Amino acid sequence: MKGSFENLGKLIESYDAQMTQTMCLMLQIQAISPKSAGRGESKRADFLDGLLRSWGLETKRYDYADDTGIPRPNIITKFGGLERTIWFVAHTDTFS
Repeated sequence: MKGSFENLGKLIESYDAQMTQTMCLMLQIQAISPKSAGRGESKRADFLDGLLRSWGLETKRYDYADDTGIPRPNIITKFGGLERTIWFVAHTDTFS
């Protein structure tokens, strides 16, 4: 099992430049939390969902309205057919 995680780490590191470029593109999309008077993350979620789909991944998106009535997106995707699961959980909103 240890070798599998080491291989995963090396694979992730090999995409360092692409991840940095993608993050820079994503941060150009305004996604300010409704708690900071923003309109939420829907446009940024659209970008991420499209990116994942362009990589050939199947996605499911679940939007729910928060207490301010603004949709808060959640994107679920699965890669590979492994029995074990690794979850990546992150906020897509930013603060200014």
